[in-house]
Amino acid sequence: MKKINFFQKLFHKFLSLIFFFKSLFFKILESFIKRLLLKKNDRNFLYRLFKANESYLPSSSLQISTLILSRNRLIDDPVGAISVHGVVGLFGLLVVPVTNDGATFVGQIAGAATIFVWVFAASLVTWLVLKAIMGLRVSEDEEYSGLDIVDCGLEAYPDFSVRK
Repeated sequence: MKKINFFQKLFHKFLSLIFFFKSLFFKILESFIKRLLLKKNDRNFLYRLFKANESYLPSSSLQISTLILSRNRLIDDPVGAISVHGVVGLFGLLVVPVTNDGATFVGQIAGAATIFVWVFAASLVTWLVLKAIMGLRVSEDEEYSGLDIVDCGLEAYPDFSVRK
């Protein structure tokens, strides 16, 4: 089994941070260019451009910091759904009263709590039905030998195989 030393791990973390901030920069740049192309004859363009993007930087920073924190805490979230849909989604709900006079923080929090309770209950029922019908885990022997052998008949990573 190949071991990764401290400097390789540090280098990988450094590269991942560079790619996160590079993608953030290009998302902001793309947003500005789209608005430039759509509103090129508008006198209040710069004001509206700032107003439309003023919550983008905090939400992007919040998403990246949550993603880094969840990876450091070893939370199993391979696509970053918790940081994008959970944390930044809640941030988006709580920003609405700042930009809309008809919305209230209490209403937004009540809406977020309603969505959370509904999704939790529906997911719990779904998982309980799946557990009752077919189970949620494979057998211990299949887990040890690897699902690539059980499902496909060959090892996906023969260099990293574990033998009893």
